[in-house]
Amino acid sequence: MDFTNPTDLSLDWSFNPAFIKGTLPKDTYYWLLIDYSGKGTYDEKDSEYVRLASTSSTEKLVLNDFNWDKQKSGKTKFTIKVAPEMFSRVWITEATCGVSGSGQLNYNIEGGEAPFTVTVKKDGSDVVVKQWNQAAKSTTGLQLSSGTYDYIVRDAKGNLYSETVFVADKQGTFPNLKSDYLLTGGNALTLDASAGLPTGNYEYQWFYEGDFIDNNPKILVDQPGNYELRLINGQECKTATKIAIATDGKEITDSSVIILYPNPTTDGHFSVGMQFPHKTNATITVYSPTGALVKQKQLTQIETYLYDDTINSTSGMYLVSVHSEFGTKTFKVIVK
Repeated sequence: MDFTNPTDLSLDWSFNPAFIKGTLPKDTYYWLLIDYSGKGTYDEKDSEYVRLASTSSTEKLVLNDFNWDKQKSGKTKFTIKVAPEMFSRVWITEATCGVSGSGQLNYNIEGGEAPFTVTVKKDGSDVVVKQWNQAAKSTTGLQLSSGTYDYIVRDAKGNLYSETVFVADKQGTFPNLKSDYLLTGGNALTLDASAGLPTGNYEYQWFYEGDFIDNNPKILVDQPGNYELRLINGQECKTATKIAIATDGKEITDSSVIILYPNPTTDGHFSVGMQFPHKTNATITVYSPTGALVKQKQLTQIETYLYDDTINSTSGMYLVSVHSEFGTKTFKVIVK
């Protein structure tokens, strides 16, 4: 929304929720998230949530005489979110690796009724790190060491909100990955967090839209959305890298997509990325240059899958064949 910047600007706004398709969760509300800076970043200091109506209502969402230009920037951006009656926005101040309590948890509680009971636990356990009551909806600078925690808020009416938060370190090892990628033509892509990292021991944790999905260094991505890699190096320093995956909206043109890399391979290691129209059984077979069977692997009910293997044989050319109900694709792999 762009507008000239008068001294007093108020506008009426309405939206028909019938345009929102799909089934929405029960006991949720439409929230209008407004970025008064006009940048579209929706930073905590520049944005505001306004609760509109229950998602069970079919009435138009209306704001009367609303001031869209609170920062006098001349531009405002907004989006509609679906969320419960009470939730929280959390942002983290990174810690210093090896220094206890050097990270910070910051949050805004949206909705709900004071007083609020806030609890911080170690992730996946009942160990309470901190717990307190507060009337304020905003807190900054709560000291925590790097690691993963469960952040829980309960209000006076019994509404409960929780999320898992990760306090990263400023120092540590960062992967050679871009901050955004584009899926084209419906094809999947591979993200390899180990590529180019210094020699050492690493722990990998991949998350998609906040949910854990894999602990391998490489993942095959076929869905747009927000991904996060949490990387822990040998010194126990923890880093977090956020990656946005977008799509060009085009559908896959082939019935299946199968890629093999690297080729040539210097140590015999190779990966096969597979994307099929639906779940299917597949067989991966490796043949020697003379046609002799080297190894074979049966894969059951896969749809999007990343297969890793190694040809532990002398250098030369090998054949790697992938067979499924959608056909057979064979690669000539060079082992140097």
